Amino acid sequence: MSNIVLIGPQNSGKSTTGKALSFILKRLQVSLDDFKDAFHDESGFDPMESSKLYQDYGIMAWYQYGKKREALLTLDALNNTRNSIIDFGAGHSEYSDRDLFEKVKSALCGNVVVLLLPSIDEEITRSVLKNRLQNDPQSWPLVEYLLNSPCNRLLANFVIYTNGKNAFEVASEIFERMNES
Repeated sequence: MSNIVLIGPQNSGKSTTGKALSFILKRLQVSLDDFKDAFHDESGFDPMESSKLYQDYGIMAWYQYGKKREALLTLDALNNTRNSIIDFGAGHSEYSDRDLFEKVKSALCGNVVVLLLPSIDEEITRSVLKNRLQNDPQSWPLVEYLLNSPCNRLLANFVIYTNGKNAFEVASEIFERMNES
């Protein structure tokens, strides 16, 4: 049986919805953000270099530095997980490198990929996400970048708009959409 993969920008509700879906469907939830620090790979990722890039050049330099590592973690999770709910970290579905994007896209085939966004209205989406980032304003440039990237929409089977809904309402809507397909 296929996985249900939740994608979207930071603070769009992927992990929270994943917990609700896991409860409703009695499936294991796998949060990729929980594995990023423990994941050992051959991408050449250096945590000290990553930290220095963040301090010296900001969140976007830090983000781009870890993309190959993120792709390897994502591919590993997709290749080794079945019949689960997988919530991606915000960047696990965005790749400006075409080769990495195509590898992740290929690995997602056969899974149900759901993009979570607050609203169909882009300005409302931006406003909601910015409000949710009040305690982490330095992350806004990354969220803005992810919202402008076409990757999430290219990977998703469908979009669920979450604003004003609790996690169980969103999970139920996902379940209904899957049954319609």
